[in-house]
Amino acid sequence: MHKKVDSILNEEFLNSKDYVQQRRDWLSTNWKGFKSPEQLSRIRNTRVNPEILKKVGRGISILPKDFKPHRAVKKVYEDRAKMIETGEGLDWAMGEALVFGTLLVEGKHVRLSGQDVERGTFSHRHAIVHDQETGRIYCPLDHVMENQNAKMFTVSNSSLSEFGVLGFELGYSMENPDAIVIWEAQFGYFSNGAQVIFDQFLSSGEAKWLRRTGLVVLLPHGYDGQGPEHSSARLERFLRMSDEDPYEIPEMDPTHRKQIQKCNWQVVNATSPANYFHVIRRQMHREFRKPLIVLSPKNLLRYKFCKSNLSEFDDVQGHEGFDKQGTRFKRLVKDQNNHSDLEKGIRRLVLCSGKVYYELDEERQKRNANDIAICRVEQLCPFPFDLIQRELKRYPNAEIVWCQEESMNMGAYTYIAPRLYTAMKVLGRGSMEDIKYAGRPPSAATATGLLQVHQNEQAVLINLAMQPEPIKQNASVASNSSFAYILQPDAAHTWLLAHATFYGGSDASGTMDGYGTNTAALSTVLFNDGKSCGDCYQITCDAKKVPQWCLKGKYITITATNFYPPNYTLPNNNGGWCNPPRPYFDMAQPAFETIAKYRAEIVPVLYRRVTCRRKGGMRFTINGRNYFELVLISNVGGAGEISKVWVKGSKTNKWESMLRSWGANWQSLSYLNGQTLSFRVQVSNGKTRTALNVVPSNWQFRIETVHVSNGLFLNQSKYAAEKLIFRYRKCTLDYGLWICPQTDPLSLRVFINTDWGSDADDRRSVSGYCVYSGKHLLTGAPGSNGHFVYMSLADATSELIWVEAVLNDMNVPLSCISKVWCDNTSTVAMAANPVLHAKVKHVDLDVHFVREKVSGHSLAVNYVPAKS
Repeated sequence: MHKKVDSILNEEFLNSKDYVQQRRDWLSTNWKGFKSPEQLSRIRNTRVNPEILKKVGRGISILPKDFKPHRAVKKVYEDRAKMIETGEGLDWAMGEALVFGTLLVEGKHVRLSGQDVERGTFSHRHAIVHDQETGRIYCPLDHVMENQNAKMFTVSNSSLSEFGVLGFELGYSMENPDAIVIWEAQFGYFSNGAQVIFDQFLSSGEAKWLRRTGLVVLLPHGYDGQGPEHSSARLERFLRMSDEDPYEIPEMDPTHRKQIQKCNWQVVNATSPANYFHVIRRQMHREFRKPLIVLSPKNLLRYKFCKSNLSEFDDVQGHEGFDKQGTRFKRLVKDQNNHSDLEKGIRRLVLCSGKVYYELDEERQKRNANDIAICRVEQLCPFPFDLIQRELKRYPNAEIVWCQEESMNMGAYTYIAPRLYTAMKVLGRGSMEDIKYAGRPPSAATATGLLQVHQNEQAVLINLAMQPEPIKQNASVASNSSFAYILQPDAAHTWLLAHATFYGGSDASGTMDGYGTNTAALSTVLFNDGKSCGDCYQITCDAKKVPQWCLKGKYITITATNFYPPNYTLPNNNGGWCNPPRPYFDMAQPAFETIAKYRAEIVPVLYRRVTCRRKGGMRFTINGRNYFELVLISNVGGAGEISKVWVKGSKTNKWESMLRSWGANWQSLSYLNGQTLSFRVQVSNGKTRTALNVVPSNWQFRIETVHVSNGLFLNQSKYAAEKLIFRYRKCTLDYGLWICPQTDPLSLRVFINTDWGSDADDRRSVSGYCVYSGKHLLTGAPGSNGHFVYMSLADATSELIWVEAVLNDMNVPLSCISKVWCDNTSTVAMAANPVLHAKVKHVDLDVHFVREKVSGHSLAVNYVPAKS
């Protein structure tokens, strides 16, 4: 046996030395009749007769009478039967079942494999159904026709080896060009495990070995807040491997189109069941074969607006899917507002691909922005130059925007931009700078792992694409952050619409944060993950809408100092005012009363970013430990928004980049103790300011601890940096705190009291707290005007944690958990009951902060009568 095999191999090896490659040697018997790129192939319609559609639809939506599926699966098939009978509301799974069924009727073998493909990763397909009593298996697609050969349709769950399974399916498709062979990844990024197949064979097999394939790859893709590992199919990789010239428009004859025959593969991102139906059928109704990469959906599988009518699948002239060239796959879906061939009044043309279209369209309807057109690029590769030019001619005065939910360095943007420019150049529509981008900024990770951050980012990019004023964009901004396009500090900037309310006391207590009374907390879309901290906004009440509440002609400039968290339990127009994508200002009460009446509570406003005018120079407040420094930077003039920060120590003598921790807090992990510190700050307009030697070398993080015979003496005289921040008087620098031994077990107690307007002179409310160790007062706050009781509790808890940390650093253990005593029963109840916090405004974060300590048994909150 071994000799025979060796003999065969040696003989073939010798023959290969004299082999001269022939163009048609790659065509096996099964490939006869298929055309090469040099031969013209006619474009065909992919529609199906309505009677055949209904017959197939009934066959794939009816289960045997004696079959007892799971009740949820039974409901799915009942719904599918209704779709066929009414001809309306066909979802993605039904569209897929119809394309498989109609191909089976035409005698094509349909093969589908991948992880969990029988049920579908997202429980949508249910190609195989199980009897809940007997365990019997039934496949509706095996019964589309009478006496159907069971081998005509194959659906098979594969093992967890993307490389092996995709390689097998590739080989199967190469040997069976007349079969539709599909491999589906469980999530799009699972294709990473088979990257060598894509690189070495699927994308380049024809160019290297003249080996063709019609393999279809389904890659679930879409940003739904599921994190970096379940969002992206890495669309950019497949587009980067395209061999299409971005600067040359190919021959685009409407009947014989060579473009798609000459490309190495196709990449599509269909957004409707009907278009998905037609692109799969197109794959089989051609005289040639090319690989097809489909960015398949996830949440669109059940999205209420992602439906198609049966008329979009048929061949009846006049139905929704019928156009001048018949019913077929639409490479570009034009705006759905019945625009004419020339619309000069449209001010913006938004081009997009994938599920972001539905979010854009929904936002457009909310804003009644009928002067914005939205077109979906369904076929990304090869690029539909002819249809793009058709839309550019339709909207001659429109600003051109590409919108995507992926990061700027991912998704289709870098592939689309040069091709879109080529199409524009021929029509004289501008340069690359005239292509505006609305999407996430560049990122190393595909997506955030936090749902709220995802929702915030999504709201920002949708708001940007739909904003009423032109999108401002330049090279420096584009390289840093797409979100910077929204509000550029510009004295002549267009006024934008928002709403505003107020919080805090009449003297702005609890809201100032070092900026006086003219401050505000921002909603999610404005806060921008804290990057807007320190920004300045000019605000006026919209007197045209609520003249009875506005102080006409009054303007105020505020500083953004805080975050107003969303409330997703309430609708955006009734309680959830700060929910994305609404711009919303929660102003200090004195600032609010500058532009509106107190009783108005909530008013519509006009706002714009303006230059910040500061006095006294920048402020640097240092916190942290020996292993890292956390620096709060405030009072920054000019643009206000900080983009980069560097720190330099006198010993290291080099500028080191700092990382944004949150808002205007920047951190460094370098060891800078004992060094004079300098800072360099860059704001969003690119201007840089340097503060040299602002922190002396003898600064310290901690209180100096001196061990004496009868206890400990705590002193802050060596905390030199406080001269810059806290401005201690020289005569008190040597003052300190004595801690003496006590015989009782060491524990900490905190007492909180709030006096609600009992002073007959000013009727102001005052709150405060005291921290005791035994009978000895350690620290406290003498009072804050207008502070809520629960906010005082949060402040006291923060102070308590600091005292515990100081004692822990000195190896002084506590004998029991610390206790807080409060004379307000509601505050005590909220600390224990998570349900009650919804009743109190502006203390949501404080509630969770205190409750975390209570539930973790590191703090107890008790009631004590005020008279005690």
